[in-house]
Amino acid sequence: VTGVQTCALPISGLVGLAYLAFDPLVRSLILKKMVLSTSSENFKMWEDPPISPHLKVFFFNLTNARQVFDGLSKPQLQEIGPYTYSQQWIKQNITWHDNGTISYRTRKVFTYNSSLSCPSCLEADLITTLNVPALSAYYKSRSTWVPSALEGVMWYYGHKTYLTRTVKELLWGYHEPLFAAAKLTGEQIPFSDFALFQGKNSSKDEDIPLYTMYTGAGNPYNLAKIQSFNGVSEMSHWNDSECDAVRGSDGASFNPYIKKAETLWFFNDQMCRAMPLTFDREVVHKGLPGLRFQPREDVFMSAKKFPKNSCYAQKDHEVGEGILDRKSVV
Repeated sequence: VTGVQTCALPISGLVGLAYLAFDPLVRSLILKKMVLSTSSENFKMWEDPPISPHLKVFFFNLTNARQVFDGLSKPQLQEIGPYTYSQQWIKQNITWHDNGTISYRTRKVFTYNSSLSCPSCLEADLITTLNVPALSAYYKSRSTWVPSALEGVMWYYGHKTYLTRTVKELLWGYHEPLFAAAKLTGEQIPFSDFALFQGKNSSKDEDIPLYTMYTGAGNPYNLAKIQSFNGVSEMSHWNDSECDAVRGSDGASFNPYIKKAETLWFFNDQMCRAMPLTFDREVVHKGLPGLRFQPREDVFMSAKKFPKNSCYAQKDHEVGEGILDRKSVV
């Protein structure tokens, strides 16, 4: 009996899927249900997602920093992690518009999850790595009179080209006096702390991006597509309108009835760019079939290998494979 029941479930499921796929009326009803409105069930799920995304971070601890920067040794790196953070996505400042769009901010609260981190991992772990603010200051002043003065500032603050900080400080912020010193030279630096994930755990509304996306009203296939980011549909970070285009979704949801041949676009506000996603494989999650998409293989290729990525490169500043030039983003 058990064998019969087990076989019957997949068969009935296949019949149901075929029915949904080929019956226009059913498809139309489903699409209407997916449109966001103040009373729709889909809106409640969008506003308060039933899933808990996780952020996993690995560090490369530089164990012989002094010898490296004295020119005596090659870097010796120790990979540590993952340091895992559970995310809570809180929608706020939700505003409905008459043109079938909705504006909102998503506050993402990151909470350290020790059970999903490596057994010995703690937020208080000390990591020795490159001193990004110091190295950036040296690079910025390479062709001016500032380097000699900069040496004095570095000495005054006890800064080196490397530093040792806790995981929590590196990820979420520590006070950086170089930023205050930089303002004396006319540099417009909007923050006083340095963090790898600057502003991600911020409580200020102005630090949280404002998205405007389509609700699906009038065209359900536009559901979740971004109309604008912080009020613009095209940014000014890169060298071409194609790379500056705001497109795709914010990653929380995508348009309905996705096909394997589609290219999905995911707009990442941390990198100030949209990334193309292509079909990888079919998956089953808690008994439900799905399609897994992953970043297209050319996403972080150099312009030499993939010429279309030349619009992400800065003038006279070439980066290697797997790297995005963050200079444009800051």
